[in-house]
Amino acid sequence: MAQLITGEVATLLREIFIIIEQRADDWVNVIPEALVLKNQCSVVDAILPHIDTGLDEDSLQYRCMATIKTILESARDEIEEFIRRDTKERHLLGKVFWNSKRVFLATWYRESFKNKSDALAESIRDITMYMNLGDCFRKVTVDHVKDLLSPASYEFWMKHVGSNVSDNNAWAIFIQQYQIIYGRLSEDMIESIRRVACVNGTDLTVYGFIRITKEYGFPIDVDRLPPLPLSNVVMSEEGRMEIAKMVMSLMSDFSSKEMHQSFIRVELWYKGVNREDKDALQKRADEWAECIVASRNAEHKTELHLAVEELDYSRKTISLFYQRYMVIWRIGRVSREMLSDVDFPGKARIRSFLRYIYPLDYANYRIVIRQDPAKWDHRSPKVYKFLKELL
Repeated sequence: MAQLITGEVATLLREIFIIIEQRADDWVNVIPEALVLKNQCSVVDAILPHIDTGLDEDSLQYRCMATIKTILESARDEIEEFIRRDTKERHLLGKVFWNSKRVFLATWYRESFKNKSDALAESIRDITMYMNLGDCFRKVTVDHVKDLLSPASYEFWMKHVGSNVSDNNAWAIFIQQYQIIYGRLSEDMIESIRRVACVNGTDLTVYGFIRITKEYGFPIDVDRLPPLPLSNVVMSEEGRMEIAKMVMSLMSDFSSKEMHQSFIRVELWYKGVNREDKDALQKRADEWAECIVASRNAEHKTELHLAVEELDYSRKTISLFYQRYMVIWRIGRVSREMLSDVDFPGKARIRSFLRYIYPLDYANYRIVIRQDPAKWDHRSPKVYKFLKELL
């Protein structure tokens, strides 16, 4: 009988491993507790070869295995149901709406997986005690998740925090040693890292360390960290809803009458200029900047003065829009999925922005605010480099 139940448990473990590994990138963001469950399964998998196949159903070891089997069956069923609902409604609603709706679904599953992991941990403690296997199977170590860390991040954790999955002082050790090696961070950067890495505001565990290094690399690319209001670890839940709202707001602004008029003003200013001739485009932009300077010194403004001032407003409006787009895109994979799902704002519009607004900004820098052209490469808005790389 014991041989039968260990075989059933082994089959369940394989099913759960396959499902979680196939969906790992998504689950780390949506249900990070699934990663904990997976590692508890790894411990059970290591115990199985040591189970006495001659046990009867009244033995304590057998009862523990029966409990583990029940937990795993429930976990497998919930995983399959989550994936089924996730896939079905993702196709029906699209990423923007589903990412905001799935928060309610994911919240329940996160709690469920946490409870199952706790129950598995308790069964593991019991069965290892009954089997006299010692601490080697009672404790999940960092080596169980080594494949989810880069060589550099794994070496850092092992050297400075140790082999434990969690440590009472892990966050303090991490942030101190990280700054010693990679340089001092601002308070805002430290807080952004903490909110992403420390699960639910608690202390740092290796799972939170995996989360931030998978998303932002190691050493951490601090320029890509989400802004503080969205950098909480529950971005995949409440944060998803906020991101969805930001995307919808950006789409609404893009389709507004004000934005439409701004695009028209820009295109009218360049009317008749060869769009492929960068020198001609820059010359026309310089003419705008010279008119702006003249309008500021004019006692009585002409129609041309008013037109170039309106164009200046349009330039700022369009530029601000793309800077907002850059900020949202850099929040993470979730925001990028939402933006790609709606094919927004489109490569044609991005190329138009680079073609027409860049010369205006450069002319404004040189002629209107009279800055050194030699420093433009270092002082130009980062949005241009970002959009060029995006294309």
